[in-house]
Amino acid sequence: MNFVSTLLKSIFTTSDIIILFFAIGTGFVFYLTFRIEKKLFDNLRFNERLANPKEKKISTPKDVREHEDLVLKQRDHMNICYSFFSNMTAIFPLLGMLGTVKSLIGVASNIAGTEIDQFFGALTSTAWGIIFAVIFKLLDSVISVKVTTNNKEVDTLLERNSERQHSEQATGEGVTV
Repeated sequence: MNFVSTLLKSIFTTSDIIILFFAIGTGFVFYLTFRIEKKLFDNLRFNERLANPKEKKISTPKDVREHEDLVLKQRDHMNICYSFFSNMTAIFPLLGMLGTVKSLIGVASNIAGTEIDQFFGALTSTAWGIIFAVIFKLLDSVISVKVTTNNKEVDTLLERNSERQHSEQATGEGVTV
């Protein structure tokens, strides 16, 4: 319990508050990535919705192209957010080490009664960086599979639509999905 109470008391020091704000920002980017992934997943399932007579049908080449454009934009947005989230996650150990170095520099310049505070500042910054790195790496493992799956689904959709367009151009038929 002493470890937890020491961490909680240290949260408002300069080094640790930077890590806390960065953790909040990373959590927000995770949420955005997760939301975009869900929208893309839903849009990739349009063929399943076509079995439902109440759903809007995609029946013209223009509708198919618009759907492809939407899916491509969502995929690009998802990949940008995911890449940003993944890179932010990797920064936490660095922030912890930065806090450690900052505190240890303070110890070296002020060898008096404050070296204990500086030492604890170094340790708590490292601890917070590691804790948030672990949390967000776990979240990374949850969403990375979904991002990869959606990328494969987009590629399959584009390939299928391309094949359909070529076969329809050869036969002169309209597009019905």
